[in-house]
Amino acid sequence: MGTSSSPAELARKLDRFGKDLNNVKVPLNATALHVKRIFEASAASTGVLASKPAGKRKAIGVRYDLKGDGPKMSAIVTYTGPAHLMNNPTKPHRIEPRRPRGVRTRRRRGAAVLVINGSVRAYANHPGTKGKRFFERAKAIAEKTAPRVYAQQQLTD
Repeated sequence: MGTSSSPAELARKLDRFGKDLNNVKVPLNATALHVKRIFEASAASTGVLASKPAGKRKAIGVRYDLKGDGPKMSAIVTYTGPAHLMNNPTKPHRIEPRRPRGVRTRRRRGAAVLVINGSVRAYANHPGTKGKRFFERAKAIAEKTAPRVYAQQQLTD
């Protein structure tokens, strides 16, 4: 802010500072980007960031959106892709082949097969997983650091 040479100049500086405190978009954007990096680091530490679980088309990633306007603006940081399949535990289950695209049938027929590691099968029994639980670690770290990052950005910008 610097040194003011008159009361009028000090009043202008304080008025500008007050207006900057009401602008939440800049510090919120910086905070959301910081939290996104925390989420990416948590997923990367378990080896799932940018990976595609078997049979899924999208890679796992992280994104954030700013919602609302003015002082009620908020940031939403989420994982993208099939991250929930890697994070949450799964029960043992049977995997059957998908029916061919465009074919509508009520029952699966013997012609459809799965290819698993070069082995052709009619179905597979998945043993289930215990989950990597990277959501919870990222959320805990973000809840601690985000308020500090927001306050720092709000006062420096």
